[in-house]
Amino acid sequence: MATPNAPDHRTSLGPNAPSPDVPFPASANITAVELLTFFPNCLKCVDVVYRFASNGGTRQCFYIILNTGRELERVWSANTCGVCIYKTMRTAGYDKWAVKKHYQWHAEREEAWDEANLDVGGFQTPGQRDNKNISGNDIAFADLALDVRNFPRHSDALDLTRMVQYAAENPEEGWQYPKDYKELLDLLGGPAKVTAEHTDRKAFNRWKDAGVPKLKTGFVFTPRTEPLAPPKRNRKCKRAVSETPARQMRKRGRPARKSARFEADDEEERPAKKRPAKKRTAKKRARVGTHDEEERLARKKYIRPEVRYILCPSVAHEPSAAEMKFVFWAEGAAHEFDPYSPYAFYGPRQSPPYRALHHIASPDACDTGGWAENLRWAAEQQRAFGPTGWNESPEHMEMLVGYRQEQRWVSDEWMLVEGAVVE
Repeated sequence: MATPNAPDHRTSLGPNAPSPDVPFPASANITAVELLTFFPNCLKCVDVVYRFASNGGTRQCFYIILNTGRELERVWSANTCGVCIYKTMRTAGYDKWAVKKHYQWHAEREEAWDEANLDVGGFQTPGQRDNKNISGNDIAFADLALDVRNFPRHSDALDLTRMVQYAAENPEEGWQYPKDYKELLDLLGGPAKVTAEHTDRKAFNRWKDAGVPKLKTGFVFTPRTEPLAPPKRNRKCKRAVSETPARQMRKRGRPARKSARFEADDEEERPAKKRPAKKRTAKKRARVGTHDEEERLARKKYIRPEVRYILCPSVAHEPSAAEMKFVFWAEGAAHEFDPYSPYAFYGPRQSPPYRALHHIASPDACDTGGWAENLRWAAEQQRAFGPTGWNESPEHMEMLVGYRQEQRWVSDEWMLVEGAVVE
Protein backbone atom coordinates (compact mmCIF):
# COMPACT_ATOMS: atom_id res chain seq x y z
CA MET A 1 0.00 0.00 0.00
CA ALA A 2 1.11 3.56 -0.67
CA THR A 3 1.96 5.80 2.23
CA PRO A 4 -0.64 8.27 3.51
CA ASN A 5 1.24 11.08 1.75
CA ALA A 6 0.90 9.42 -1.64
CA PRO A 7 -1.51 11.00 -4.15
CA ASP A 8 -4.93 9.41 -4.52
CA HIS A 9 -4.66 7.50 -7.79
CA ARG A 10 -8.01 5.75 -7.46
CA THR A 11 -10.44 8.64 -7.90
CA SER A 12 -10.60 8.81 -11.71
CA LEU A 13 -9.74 5.24 -12.70
CA GLY A 14 -11.87 3.37 -10.19
CA PRO A 15 -11.24 1.86 -6.76
CA ASN A 16 -9.53 -1.25 -8.13
CA ALA A 17 -6.91 0.42 -10.33
CA PRO A 18 -3.49 -0.71 -9.03
CA SER A 19 -1.31 1.97 -7.50
CA PRO A 20 1.25 3.58 -9.84
CA ASP A 21 3.84 2.57 -7.26
CA VAL A 22 3.32 -1.18 -7.58
CA PRO A 23 6.86 -2.22 -8.62
CA PHE A 24 7.70 -3.77 -11.97
CA PRO A 25 9.02 -7.35 -12.26
CA ALA A 26 12.76 -7.82 -12.59
CA SER A 27 12.19 -9.03 -16.15
CA ALA A 28 8.90 -9.25 -18.05
CA ASN A 29 7.73 -8.73 -21.62
CA ILE A 30 4.46 -6.80 -21.32
CA THR A 31 2.56 -5.35 -24.28
CA ALA A 32 1.24 -1.80 -24.40
CA VAL A 33 -2.37 -3.01 -24.25
CA GLU A 34 -1.62 -5.19 -21.22
CA LEU A 35 -0.01 -2.28 -19.39
CA LEU A 36 -2.94 0.07 -20.08
CA THR A 37 -5.56 -2.57 -19.29
CA PHE A 38 -4.17 -4.04 -16.07
CA PHE A 39 -2.14 -1.00 -14.88
CA PRO A 40 -3.93 2.15 -16.13
CA ASN A 41 -1.81 4.23 -13.78
CA CYS A 42 1.26 3.20 -15.78
CA LEU A 43 0.83 6.55 -17.58
CA LYS A 44 2.25 8.13 -14.42
CA CYS A 45 5.50 6.22 -14.97
CA VAL A 46 7.99 8.17 -17.09
CA ASP A 47 9.68 5.01 -18.41
CA VAL A 48 6.36 3.71 -19.76
CA VAL A 49 5.34 7.04 -21.34
CA TYR A 50 8.79 7.43 -22.91
CA ARG A 51 8.55 3.93 -24.40
CA PHE A 52 5.04 4.53 -25.74
CA ALA A 53 5.89 7.94 -27.25
CA SER A 54 9.05 6.57 -28.86
CA ASN A 55 7.04 3.78 -30.49
CA GLY A 56 4.31 5.89 -32.05
CA GLY A 57 1.86 6.17 -29.17
CA THR A 58 -0.56 9.07 -28.86
CA ARG A 59 -2.99 10.11 -26.15
CA GLN A 60 -5.82 9.17 -28.52
CA CYS A 61 -4.56 5.56 -28.62
CA PHE A 62 -4.02 5.46 -24.87
CA TYR A 63 -7.49 6.68 -24.00
CA ILE A 64 -9.22 4.34 -26.47
CA ILE A 65 -7.36 1.28 -25.16
CA LEU A 66 -7.86 2.25 -21.54
CA ASN A 67 -11.60 2.94 -21.84
CA THR A 68 -12.11 -0.23 -23.88
CA GLY A 69 -10.22 -2.42 -21.45
CA ARG A 70 -11.56 -1.18 -18.13
CA GLU A 71 -14.96 -0.62 -16.55
CA LEU A 72 -15.10 3.04 -15.55
CA GLU A 73 -17.80 5.20 -14.02
CA ARG A 74 -17.07 7.85 -16.63
CA VAL A 75 -14.92 8.03 -19.74
CA TRP A 76 -11.31 8.92 -19.06
CA SER A 77 -11.12 11.51 -21.85
CA ALA A 78 -8.29 12.09 -24.28
CA ASN A 79 -7.68 15.50 -22.68
CA THR A 80 -7.39 13.97 -19.22
CA CYS A 81 -5.02 11.38 -20.64
CA GLY A 82 -2.95 14.12 -22.28
CA VAL A 83 -2.71 16.13 -19.06
CA CYS A 84 -1.57 12.99 -17.23
CA ILE A 85 1.28 12.10 -19.61
CA TYR A 86 2.41 15.73 -19.96
CA LYS A 87 2.62 16.03 -16.18
CA THR A 88 4.49 12.72 -15.95
CA MET A 89 7.17 13.78 -18.43
CA ARG A 90 7.53 17.39 -17.33
CA THR A 91 7.76 16.44 -13.65
CA ALA A 92 10.58 14.05 -14.60
CA GLY A 93 12.57 16.91 -16.15
CA TYR A 94 11.37 16.92 -19.78
CA ASP A 95 10.61 20.63 -19.81
CA LYS A 96 7.74 21.66 -22.15
CA TRP A 97 7.45 18.08 -23.35
CA ALA A 98 4.62 17.08 -25.70
CA VAL A 99 4.01 13.96 -27.78
CA LYS A 100 4.69 15.86 -31.02
CA LYS A 101 7.94 17.24 -29.57
CA HIS A 102 9.16 13.90 -28.19
CA TYR A 103 11.66 13.54 -31.05
CA GLN A 104 13.66 16.41 -29.53
CA TRP A 105 14.59 14.20 -26.58
CA HIS A 106 14.56 10.87 -28.41
CA ALA A 107 16.92 11.81 -31.26
CA GLU A 108 20.03 10.90 -29.28
CA ARG A 109 18.67 7.42 -28.43
CA GLU A 110 16.86 6.68 -31.66
CA GLU A 111 19.71 4.86 -33.41
CA ALA A 112 20.12 2.35 -30.57
CA TRP A 113 16.38 2.15 -29.79
CA ASP A 114 14.81 -1.31 -30.16
CA GLU A 115 11.05 -1.14 -30.73
CA ALA A 116 10.80 -4.91 -30.36
CA ASN A 117 11.96 -4.73 -26.74
CA LEU A 118 8.89 -5.09 -24.48
CA ASP A 119 10.83 -5.81 -21.29
CA VAL A 120 9.78 -3.58 -18.38
CA GLY A 121 12.64 -4.79 -16.19
CA GLY A 122 14.40 -1.74 -14.76
CA PHE A 123 11.38 0.55 -15.10
CA GLN A 124 10.93 2.76 -12.05
CA THR A 125 7.69 3.75 -10.38
CA PRO A 126 7.05 7.47 -9.71
CA GLY A 127 7.96 6.97 -6.04
CA GLN A 128 11.22 5.18 -6.86
CA ARG A 129 12.24 7.79 -9.44
CA ASP A 130 11.57 10.72 -7.12
CA ASN A 131 13.18 9.02 -4.10
CA LYS A 132 10.06 9.63 -2.03
CA ASN A 133 10.11 6.18 -0.41
CA ILE A 134 6.64 5.59 -1.83
CA SER A 135 6.51 1.95 -2.75
CA GLY A 136 3.64 -0.36 -3.45
CA ASN A 137 3.46 -3.80 -1.92
CA ASP A 138 2.88 -6.94 -3.93
CA ILE A 139 -0.75 -7.32 -4.97
CA ALA A 140 -2.76 -10.42 -5.76
CA PHE A 141 -2.49 -11.46 -9.40
CA ALA A 142 -6.23 -12.21 -9.29
CA ASP A 143 -6.97 -8.60 -8.32
CA LEU A 144 -5.47 -7.38 -11.58
CA ALA A 145 -8.64 -8.68 -13.24
CA LEU A 146 -10.92 -6.45 -11.17
CA ASP A 147 -12.74 -3.81 -13.26
CA VAL A 148 -11.38 -5.35 -16.47
CA ARG A 149 -14.19 -5.74 -18.97
CA ASN A 150 -12.20 -6.56 -22.11
CA PHE A 151 -9.11 -8.71 -21.72
CA PRO A 152 -6.31 -8.20 -24.28
CA ARG A 153 -6.65 -10.70 -27.11
CA HIS A 154 -4.65 -11.97 -30.08
CA SER A 155 -1.46 -9.94 -30.59
CA ASP A 156 -2.41 -7.49 -27.83
CA ALA A 157 -1.92 -10.28 -25.27
CA LEU A 158 1.32 -11.94 -24.23
CA ASP A 159 2.37 -13.51 -20.92
CA LEU A 160 0.64 -11.23 -18.42
CA THR A 161 -2.85 -11.82 -19.83
CA ARG A 162 -2.77 -15.60 -19.43
CA MET A 163 -1.19 -15.24 -15.99
CA VAL A 164 -3.98 -12.94 -14.79
CA GLN A 165 -6.60 -15.24 -16.32
CA TYR A 166 -5.14 -18.25 -14.54
CA ALA A 167 -4.81 -16.45 -11.20
CA ALA A 168 -8.35 -15.06 -11.42
CA GLU A 169 -9.74 -18.53 -12.04
CA ASN A 170 -7.66 -19.95 -9.17
CA PRO A 171 -7.58 -17.20 -6.51
CA GLU A 172 -7.15 -19.74 -3.73
CA GLU A 173 -3.57 -20.36 -4.92
CA GLY A 174 -2.61 -16.84 -3.79
CA TRP A 175 -0.23 -15.77 -6.57
CA GLN A 176 1.33 -12.34 -5.91
CA TYR A 177 2.47 -9.72 -8.41
CA PRO A 178 5.32 -9.04 -9.02
CA LYS A 179 6.88 -11.35 -6.43
CA ASP A 180 5.66 -14.57 -8.04
CA TYR A 181 5.89 -13.42 -11.66
CA LYS A 182 8.62 -15.82 -12.80
CA GLU A 183 7.28 -18.77 -10.81
CA LEU A 184 3.75 -18.42 -12.19
CA LEU A 185 5.02 -17.89 -15.74
CA ASP A 186 7.13 -21.05 -15.50
CA LEU A 187 4.06 -22.94 -14.28
CA LEU A 188 2.17 -21.82 -17.40
CA GLY A 189 4.87 -22.93 -19.80
CA GLY A 190 7.33 -20.04 -19.77
CA PRO A 191 7.43 -16.80 -21.75
CA ALA A 192 5.78 -16.69 -25.16
CA LYS A 193 7.74 -15.64 -28.22
CA VAL A 194 7.50 -11.91 -28.97
CA THR A 195 6.57 -11.24 -32.60
CA ALA A 196 6.40 -8.05 -34.64
CA GLU A 197 2.62 -7.92 -34.08
CA HIS A 198 3.15 -7.67 -30.31
CA THR A 199 5.18 -4.46 -30.57
CA ASP A 200 3.82 -1.12 -29.42
CA ARG A 201 3.78 0.49 -32.87
CA LYS A 202 1.74 -2.35 -34.36
CA ALA A 203 -0.68 -2.21 -31.45
CA PHE A 204 -1.13 1.56 -31.67
CA ASN A 205 -1.77 1.29 -35.42
CA ARG A 206 -4.49 -1.28 -34.73
CA TRP A 207 -6.19 0.89 -32.13
CA LYS A 208 -5.77 4.45 -33.41
CA ASP A 209 -9.02 4.46 -35.39
CA ALA A 210 -11.09 2.34 -33.03
CA GLY A 211 -14.06 3.85 -31.23
CA VAL A 212 -14.65 3.92 -27.50
CA PRO A 213 -17.49 1.60 -26.42
CA LYS A 214 -20.32 2.91 -24.30
CA LEU A 215 -19.84 2.58 -20.55
CA LYS A 216 -21.63 -0.05 -18.49
CA THR A 217 -22.55 -2.13 -21.53
CA GLY A 218 -19.65 -4.55 -21.75
CA PHE A 219 -19.12 -8.07 -20.48
CA VAL A 220 -17.20 -7.44 -17.26
CA PHE A 221 -14.89 -10.11 -15.91
CA THR A 222 -15.34 -10.33 -12.13
CA PRO A 223 -13.29 -13.27 -10.85
CA ARG A 224 -14.91 -13.72 -7.43
CA THR A 225 -18.54 -13.10 -8.35
CA GLU A 226 -20.91 -14.16 -11.09
CA PRO A 227 -20.45 -12.40 -14.46
CA LEU A 228 -22.84 -9.64 -15.34
CA ALA A 229 -25.96 -10.49 -17.31
CA PRO A 230 -25.56 -10.17 -21.10
CA PRO A 231 -26.33 -6.61 -22.21
CA LYS A 232 -29.48 -5.78 -24.16
CA ARG A 233 -28.94 -5.15 -27.84
CA ASN A 234 -29.52 -1.66 -29.16
CA ARG A 235 -32.67 -2.06 -31.21
CA LYS A 236 -31.93 1.08 -33.23
CA CYS A 237 -28.65 -0.40 -34.45
CA LYS A 238 -26.61 2.64 -33.45
CA ARG A 239 -23.10 1.84 -32.32
CA ALA A 240 -20.37 4.02 -30.80
CA VAL A 241 -17.51 2.20 -32.56
CA SER A 242 -15.77 2.41 -35.91
CA GLU A 243 -16.46 0.06 -38.79
CA THR A 244 -15.75 -3.58 -37.94
CA PRO A 245 -16.36 -6.80 -39.90
CA ALA A 246 -19.25 -7.55 -37.57
CA ARG A 247 -20.87 -4.21 -38.29
CA GLN A 248 -20.16 -4.42 -42.02
CA MET A 249 -21.89 -7.81 -42.04
CA ARG A 250 -24.99 -6.17 -40.57
CA LYS A 251 -25.19 -3.22 -42.93
CA ARG A 252 -25.83 -5.37 -46.00
CA GLY A 253 -24.59 -2.66 -48.30
CA ARG A 254 -27.61 -0.33 -48.16
CA PRO A 255 -27.05 3.26 -49.32
CA ALA A 256 -26.94 5.91 -46.62
CA ARG A 257 -29.76 8.42 -46.41
CA LYS A 258 -29.22 12.13 -45.96
CA SER A 259 -30.74 13.73 -42.93
CA ALA A 260 -33.45 16.35 -43.40
CA ARG A 261 -31.04 19.04 -42.21
CA PHE A 262 -28.47 18.26 -44.88
CA GLU A 263 -31.13 18.04 -47.55
CA ALA A 264 -32.33 21.52 -46.57
CA ASP A 265 -28.76 22.88 -46.65
CA ASP A 266 -28.21 21.44 -50.11
CA GLU A 267 -31.38 23.06 -51.38
CA GLU A 268 -30.33 26.46 -50.06
CA GLU A 269 -26.86 26.24 -51.58
CA ARG A 270 -27.92 24.75 -54.91
CA PRO A 271 -31.51 25.69 -55.81
CA ALA A 272 -33.09 22.96 -57.84
CA LYS A 273 -33.53 23.75 -61.52
CA LYS A 274 -37.12 23.89 -62.63
CA ARG A 275 -37.89 21.49 -65.39
CA PRO A 276 -41.01 21.58 -67.47
CA ALA A 277 -43.52 19.06 -66.24
CA LYS A 278 -44.04 16.12 -68.55
CA LYS A 279 -47.54 15.22 -69.46
CA ARG A 280 -48.39 11.67 -68.56
CA THR A 281 -50.92 9.96 -70.74
CA ALA A 282 -53.90 8.20 -69.25
CA LYS A 283 -52.60 4.91 -70.61
CA LYS A 284 -49.24 5.35 -68.85
CA ARG A 285 -50.90 6.40 -65.59
CA ALA A 286 -53.06 3.31 -65.68
CA ARG A 287 -50.06 1.06 -66.31
CA VAL A 288 -48.06 2.55 -63.42
CA GLY A 289 -51.02 2.32 -61.08
CA THR A 290 -51.59 -1.32 -62.01
CA HIS A 291 -47.93 -2.19 -61.35
CA ASP A 292 -47.99 -0.52 -57.91
CA GLU A 293 -51.21 -2.30 -57.03
CA GLU A 294 -49.81 -5.68 -58.12
CA GLU A 295 -46.67 -5.14 -56.05
CA ARG A 296 -48.73 -4.12 -53.01
CA LEU A 297 -50.96 -7.18 -53.35
CA ALA A 298 -47.94 -9.47 -53.83
CA ARG A 299 -46.47 -8.19 -50.58
CA LYS A 300 -49.70 -8.72 -48.72
CA LYS A 301 -50.01 -12.30 -49.92
CA TYR A 302 -47.24 -13.51 -47.56
CA ILE A 303 -48.56 -15.37 -44.53
CA ARG A 304 -46.06 -16.86 -42.09
CA PRO A 305 -46.54 -20.64 -41.81
CA GLU A 306 -47.85 -22.14 -38.61
CA VAL A 307 -45.12 -23.11 -36.16
CA ARG A 308 -44.37 -26.83 -36.21
CA TYR A 309 -41.80 -28.71 -34.21
CA ILE A 310 -38.58 -29.60 -36.06
CA LEU A 311 -36.56 -32.31 -34.37
CA CYS A 312 -32.88 -31.50 -33.93
CA PRO A 313 -30.87 -34.37 -35.53
CA SER A 314 -28.11 -34.36 -32.93
CA VAL A 315 -27.55 -32.65 -29.60
CA ALA A 316 -23.87 -31.82 -29.16
CA HIS A 317 -21.97 -31.06 -25.97
CA GLU A 318 -22.96 -27.61 -24.73
CA PRO A 319 -19.92 -25.61 -23.55
CA SER A 320 -19.98 -23.97 -20.15
CA ALA A 321 -20.02 -20.21 -19.71
CA ALA A 322 -16.43 -20.32 -18.43
CA GLU A 323 -15.30 -22.27 -21.50
CA MET A 324 -16.93 -19.78 -23.86
CA LYS A 325 -15.40 -16.91 -21.90
CA PHE A 326 -11.87 -18.17 -22.55
CA VAL A 327 -12.62 -18.90 -26.22
CA PHE A 328 -14.01 -15.37 -26.56
CA TRP A 329 -10.86 -13.82 -25.08
CA ALA A 330 -8.75 -15.73 -27.59
CA GLU A 331 -10.91 -15.48 -30.73
CA GLY A 332 -13.64 -12.89 -30.12
CA ALA A 333 -14.49 -9.96 -32.36
CA ALA A 334 -13.09 -6.55 -31.51
CA HIS A 335 -15.53 -4.20 -29.77
CA GLU A 336 -17.83 -7.03 -28.70
CA PHE A 337 -17.97 -7.73 -24.97
CA ASP A 338 -20.32 -10.69 -24.56
CA PRO A 339 -19.39 -14.22 -25.73
CA TYR A 340 -23.10 -14.86 -26.34
CA SER A 341 -23.58 -11.88 -28.63
CA PRO A 342 -24.61 -12.89 -32.19
CA TYR A 343 -21.58 -10.93 -33.38
CA ALA A 344 -19.03 -12.09 -30.79
CA PHE A 345 -17.30 -14.24 -33.45
CA TYR A 346 -18.44 -12.30 -36.54
CA GLY A 347 -21.33 -14.76 -36.99
CA PRO A 348 -21.73 -18.50 -36.29
CA ARG A 349 -18.58 -20.31 -35.16
CA GLN A 350 -16.97 -22.66 -37.67
CA SER A 351 -15.29 -24.93 -35.15
CA PRO A 352 -16.09 -26.29 -31.66
CA PRO A 353 -17.15 -25.34 -29.09
CA TYR A 354 -20.58 -24.45 -30.51
CA ARG A 355 -23.00 -22.25 -28.58
CA ALA A 356 -26.60 -23.38 -28.17
CA LEU A 357 -28.84 -21.05 -30.17
CA HIS A 358 -31.22 -20.49 -27.27
CA HIS A 359 -28.36 -18.92 -25.27
CA ILE A 360 -27.36 -16.44 -27.99
CA ALA A 361 -28.81 -12.93 -27.72
CA SER A 362 -31.19 -11.53 -30.34
CA PRO A 363 -29.55 -10.00 -33.43
CA ASP A 364 -29.97 -6.35 -34.33
CA ALA A 365 -33.38 -5.50 -35.76
CA CYS A 366 -31.85 -4.15 -38.98
CA ASP A 367 -29.88 -7.36 -39.64
CA THR A 368 -31.62 -9.45 -42.32
CA GLY A 369 -28.77 -11.85 -43.04
CA GLY A 370 -29.06 -15.63 -42.96
CA TRP A 371 -27.36 -15.94 -39.55
CA ALA A 372 -29.81 -13.45 -38.01
CA GLU A 373 -32.81 -15.22 -39.59
CA ASN A 374 -31.59 -18.62 -38.34
CA LEU A 375 -31.43 -17.20 -34.81
CA ARG A 376 -34.96 -15.80 -35.09
CA TRP A 377 -36.30 -19.09 -36.47
CA ALA A 378 -34.68 -20.97 -33.56
CA ALA A 379 -36.10 -18.42 -31.09
CA GLU A 380 -39.59 -19.10 -32.44
CA GLN A 381 -39.04 -22.82 -31.93
CA GLN A 382 -37.87 -22.18 -28.38
CA ARG A 383 -40.88 -20.01 -27.54
CA ALA A 384 -43.22 -22.71 -28.79
CA PHE A 385 -41.47 -25.88 -27.63
CA GLY A 386 -38.64 -24.90 -25.24
CA PRO A 387 -34.89 -25.45 -25.87
CA THR A 388 -34.59 -27.81 -28.83
CA GLY A 389 -30.85 -28.52 -29.01
CA TRP A 390 -29.98 -26.50 -32.12
CA ASN A 391 -26.53 -24.92 -32.09
CA GLU A 392 -24.40 -22.75 -34.38
CA SER A 393 -22.43 -25.59 -35.99
CA PRO A 394 -22.15 -25.50 -39.82
CA GLU A 395 -24.25 -28.71 -39.97
CA HIS A 396 -27.14 -27.17 -38.03
CA MET A 397 -26.87 -23.82 -39.84
CA GLU A 398 -27.20 -25.51 -43.24
CA MET A 399 -30.24 -27.48 -42.10
CA LEU A 400 -31.97 -24.39 -40.68
CA VAL A 401 -31.54 -22.56 -43.96
CA GLY A 402 -33.16 -25.51 -45.71
CA TYR A 403 -36.11 -25.52 -43.30
CA ARG A 404 -36.66 -21.80 -43.67
CA GLN A 405 -36.62 -22.02 -47.44
CA GLU A 406 -38.92 -25.04 -47.44
CA GLN A 407 -41.45 -23.23 -45.23
CA ARG A 408 -40.96 -19.87 -46.95
CA TRP A 409 -40.34 -18.49 -43.45
CA VAL A 410 -39.12 -14.95 -42.77
CA SER A 411 -39.16 -12.92 -39.56
CA ASP A 412 -41.05 -9.74 -38.66
CA GLU A 413 -37.72 -7.89 -38.71
CA TRP A 414 -37.02 -9.05 -42.26
CA MET A 415 -40.48 -7.99 -43.42
CA LEU A 416 -40.11 -4.58 -41.79
CA VAL A 417 -36.69 -3.85 -43.28
CA GLU A 418 -37.67 -5.11 -46.73
CA GLY A 419 -40.90 -3.11 -46.67
CA ALA A 420 -43.29 -6.03 -46.83
CA VAL A 421 -46.43 -6.64 -44.75
CA VAL A 422 -47.20 -9.69 -42.64
CA GLU A 423 -50.81 -10.84 -42.49
